[in-house]
Amino acid sequence: MKKNEDPNFPVCLCVSWGNDDVILDLEVKPEIWQKIRAGEEIGLRGRGYTYEGETFQDYWAFNTFWDGSLSVSYDGGGEGFRGDYEGAIISQF
Repeated sequence: MKKNEDPNFPVCLCVSWGNDDVILDLEVKPEIWQKIRAGEEIGLRGRGYTYEGETFQDYWAFNTFWDGSLSVSYDGGGEGFRGDYEGAIISQF
């Protein structure tokens, strides 16, 4: 756990793709974040987003490819982001 992380507060993650045409964020509750940090495979549904007039649902999958991985996919089977979730953490409330 990073020095500035407190397990009692939510974490906000942010990813982007398509030359930053799509920027998504997700707030993760403290109890879910602790499970993710422990290596548990967790899937969360985002708020959805609009791109070029179409609405899409985003899905966030943690630890499914490797320990510490984050994959963000969207309707139709597309994947917009795959990497380490550590790089997506932007703040803790």
